[in-house]
Amino acid sequence: MPNNVSGNLNAPTIMLAEKAADIILGNQKAPPRPDVAVYEPENWETTQRRHERDIRIPTAQLSSGLAPIGQRQYQPLLSKLQRPELVRAQGFIGGQWVEAAGSKHFTVEGESCDGTGSCSCGEHGGRRHARCDHCSRLGSARMEEDHYPVRAKLLRQWAAAITANCEDLAIIGSVECGKPLAEAKWEVEFAVGVIEYFAHEVVRSSGFLISPSDPSQKILVTKEPVGVCGIVSPWNFPYAILGLSLGPPLAAGCTVVVKPAGETPLSMLALATLAEEVRKLTFAGSTQVGKWLMGQSSNTLKHLSLYLGGNAAFIVFEDADLEKAVDGLIKSKFSNTGQACIASNRIFVHSSVYDSFAAKVVARVERLKMGPPLEEGVQLGPLIGPSAVEKVSALVEDAVNHGAKVLLGGKTSGLGKNFYEATVLADVDETMRVSREEIFGPVVPLFVFSSEEVVARANDTAAGLAGYLYTRDVARIFRVAGELECGMVAVNSELVTHVRAPFGGIMESGIGREGSSEGLQAYQETKMVCLGGLE
Repeated sequence: MPNNVSGNLNAPTIMLAEKAADIILGNQKAPPRPDVAVYEPENWETTQRRHERDIRIPTAQLSSGLAPIGQRQYQPLLSKLQRPELVRAQGFIGGQWVEAAGSKHFTVEGESCDGTGSCSCGEHGGRRHARCDHCSRLGSARMEEDHYPVRAKLLRQWAAAITANCEDLAIIGSVECGKPLAEAKWEVEFAVGVIEYFAHEVVRSSGFLISPSDPSQKILVTKEPVGVCGIVSPWNFPYAILGLSLGPPLAAGCTVVVKPAGETPLSMLALATLAEEVRKLTFAGSTQVGKWLMGQSSNTLKHLSLYLGGNAAFIVFEDADLEKAVDGLIKSKFSNTGQACIASNRIFVHSSVYDSFAAKVVARVERLKMGPPLEEGVQLGPLIGPSAVEKVSALVEDAVNHGAKVLLGGKTSGLGKNFYEATVLADVDETMRVSREEIFGPVVPLFVFSSEEVVARANDTAAGLAGYLYTRDVARIFRVAGELECGMVAVNSELVTHVRAPFGGIMESGIGREGSSEGLQAYQETKMVCLGGLE
């Protein structure tokens, strides 16, 4: 995955509050909880100690800092929404919408949609960071008091509110990220499924009792929340990552500080302002940034969940159903216009079916409709920005210079500066950059192979997130799936993401798992209590 998380650590943050799903969605009329102490910027530090004993903090917190949106800013977006008030431009900290403390701002471009409109977002600096940290630490104690039925109810209410506003949320995400509207709707629905799943999973989370050899003793093992969690989220799947990153810690009883990527702050994304009291950090983004965060967390031994880049191999054996393989490739490669960490990056095709498969791929890709993401029927939208277009162009140029043949596309589109044509490359080999780097764009590089030595070629990468395999041979399925060095393998399918299944990679693709019971356990500590004198 490229560096798709904003390097601006002061970018907006959003705060989740107990029984405040409407506030999360941006409802300006929703009042803060009456038991939340509100600190104004000018008096917060002086009243901090006086209110510390009485303050009641919302169940969870995310911190965000968007500056006010003017009537002329993002007007094309606001006019398309049933509830324009969902687009907010402030931070939500300690139960109150707050403006950025300083004068620094950054711009969120609307060019992903149609080149019109932009939003000025305020940077939340050290003072807001301190306030958010203070609220999150106090909120952590409050969260531990709320038993799992309360947390489960909160998550269900939040999921219902998101469902009720699915259309508007999809439009916001589509405009910011540039993905087709149908994909944005799927992403919102996926986030709802994740949140609902963990609302049920927390009820099933329990400890256990051990009977040691001494009959006068009993050992009780319980699960407790890990504490304040910091979450860093990328721009490419803001809603899906929001669900995966917030569902588990909220269910476990943790408070959460979240910072959005600077490219897509309006979609309510996720990252943390780090402080010593933060006990766990979750990050989805580039391997380079993940390594840096791991180093920064080492002095305090923070818990880490890292979901980093991929370089997925897509292997088509000679006995594969080519129609299904082509269909799976289209879905796994072109989701979000190729800007996904689990996207097929290297397509290995057996020599006996290589030409036939390539022809079928070109025929299918030619029919994909590219255009503005809100336009009906569009399947491919723009890339996230000019730098993304430059990288994809450089990778294709390098491949061609080293002998690759362009079967389709291979250049920028006339639709706009952020559009790059869907591209199919033949005769690709390991000397080319597309073999070693995550493409993050609509490019299909076709490699040829003749035996199961392809497994070694597929494993010749530091990334280990996902892999895809098409064959009818059952013995080969288990053999190759077991030999592929990655955290997830899809066989005769493009699906490697499911709310009930663990999501994550190995090697430089990350640490930990999202989804399933493992996703909940990642935000829990195990405590052993030995009870004696029970004769």
